[in-house]
Amino acid sequence: MLIMAFMPYIEIMISTTIKTITRGLDRGFCKGKGVTKKTTQFGYITLWSGPIYMMHFKYSSMLTQVYMSFIYGLFLPALFPIAMMGIANLYICEKYQIYYWYRKPPMFDDKLNKQAIGILLMAPIAMFMMAFWAFGNTQMFFGVAASIDHNNKIPDPQHPLFMAGFN
Repeated sequence: MLIMAFMPYIEIMISTTIKTITRGLDRGFCKGKGVTKKTTQFGYITLWSGPIYMMHFKYSSMLTQVYMSFIYGLFLPALFPIAMMGIANLYICEKYQIYYWYRKPPMFDDKLNKQAIGILLMAPIAMFMMAFWAFGNTQMFFGVAASIDHNNKIPDPQHPLFMAGFN
C-alpha cells in the first residue's frame, strides 16, 4: 500500500523521462526549434503531444486502495492514513497531468463514475464481513480452539452473536 501511495509520482517520472528521451532522439539532441526527423505531420504531432488519458487505470488504483484499507484496516489501522495519502497523491498527480501532460481527454459520461461508486459502496460490507470473521475468532481472543467436525454440522462459535462484554 505504501508503494501504491507514491506510485503516481513514480509514473510521472518514468513517463516524463521516456517522452523526453524520445523527443531528444527525434531532434538529434540539438537545441534548435523546428528540427525533427519525422517525415509526416501526424508522426510529429503524435511525438510532441501527450499520451491518451486512460481513466480506468485511475479508478482501479483508487478502488484497490479503498478495498485494501477497508478489508485489512481493522487489523492494520495504519492502512487508513496510507490509503488517504495515496488517494490524495493520485488526485494531485492526475490534476497536474490532465492540465499539463495528457492530450485533451474525450468527453466521458457518468456511467463509469456511477459504476465505480456502486463498487465503492460494497467496501464497508466487505469490511464488516472480514471484521465479524476475525473478531469472532474464539481462538484469537479467548484461547479456546473450536472443535472441528466433518459430519456436516454447523460449527459452534462458542460465543453469542452479540456479546456485551467478556466474562
